Amino acid sequence: MSVNFLDIDNKSQILFNISDCEFSKFENIIKIFNKKYDNLFDIYGDFRLYQNHINYLIELLEQQNVKEDLFYRFLLMAKNNNKTLLVIGN
Repeated sequence: MSVNFLDIDNKSQILFNISDCEFSKFENIIKIFNKKYDNLFDIYGDFRLYQNHINYLIELLEQQNVKEDLFYRFLLMAKNNNKTLLVIGN
């Protein structure tokens, strides 16, 4: 099981992937995110992350001091390039 992140403008290329092993370290952040955004982040469904969602995830990751994590860097890249992400769950 994994969660794939794609550019909404180019759905043929996976930009980032979080495997189920890695996902466990983000569970608390996802729970906080889901409280604010009404369970938007669903690892079994598909959804879009807009800039406000990406910014909030970055903020939560910074609060948890995981700035060195690849997921954090990926989200910064998406923010800096003004991307909307399509998230495909399993």
